Amino acid sequence: MWRWLLPLLIVPALLYAATGVWSGRQPPLEVRRVTPVTLPEPRDIPELLTRLDAWVAREVPLHHATLRPSVTDATLDAFEARQGVTLPPALRALYRWHDGDTLFGLEFLRLSHLELNRVRWAEHAATRMTDLFPAFGAAPGHMNTGWH
Repeated sequence: MWRWLLPLLIVPALLYAATGVWSGRQPPLEVRRVTPVTLPEPRDIPELLTRLDAWVAREVPLHHATLRPSVTDATLDAFEARQGVTLPPALRALYRWHDGDTLFGLEFLRLSHLELNRVRWAEHAATRMTDLFPAFGAAPGHMNTGWH
C-alpha cells in the first residue's frame, strides 16, 4: 500500500549522499569565514579604560557620576595575599579603573564581593561536592582551591 512512497524517499536521499546537493539547491546552512578579532594586549587595557571613561563621562554623565571609585594597588596586593592568588594584569587594570559596577547592563563584581563569592564557593565545593572526588579519581584532601 505504501510501496509507491518508498522511491520518493530513497531516491532523493541517495542523490544527496552521492552529490552533496539537495534538489539542485545549495544546502540551507553554509559555512562562512569568520573575521579574526584582535584582542587588546593587557598593556593596552589602561588606555582603553581611560578612553571608555572619557566617553561615558561625555555621553552619559549621570551614569558616570554613579560609578564606584578605583581600587588602590595596596588593596589589590592585600587581596592577592589573603587569597593566595595573582590577578592577571588586565583584571588589576579593571579594578584600578573602578571597583566593580554595572555599565550598560554588564556587571563586574566589587573586589569585596569577588572575595566573598570565592570563599563561599570554595566552602560549598569542600562541603557539598565531596561526591565528585571519586569520579575524578582524587581524594577530598587533594582538592586544589587556588586560582591557577
